[in-house]
Amino acid sequence: ATGDYKKRYRWQEGVTAVEDTEYELPYVGMHYRSIMKSKQSLIYSTGLSFHPERIEFSETDKTEKSATYYLLEKKQDDKVKLSVDYYIKKNALTHFLFKLNEKKKKEDFFRKSLHNLESFVKEIKLSHSHG
Repeated sequence: ATGDYKKRYRWQEGVTAVEDTEYELPYVGMHYRSIMKSKQSLIYSTGLSFHPERIEFSETDKTEKSATYYLLEKKQDDKVKLSVDYYIKKNALTHFLFKLNEKKKKEDFFRKSLHNLESFVKEIKLSHSHG
């Protein structure tokens, strides 16, 4: 659910559509346009590591000059731990402005998005192949 860009609008707070991607799952170098009410962002997939018990992928937002790292770790057959790290380009001015204006908004964005994701995941039906 986290890596399927075409369905980001279903859980990522404020996202109304995703455009310019023909793939559902990330690969390094792919990009998509995230459409929100007040802005559009061009997002690039900048990292991917897949192991059966651990999936990591990262995205860079060219508009905001930020990066988001997602880590999914299998805990049980039906439990996965999701960690999300958000980074901004570091310099004194952007760091100060982020803490002053954007930090609480980003925290609210991620909190609401993760709550939406929890509901969305419950709707997904996985088929298990036996063979």
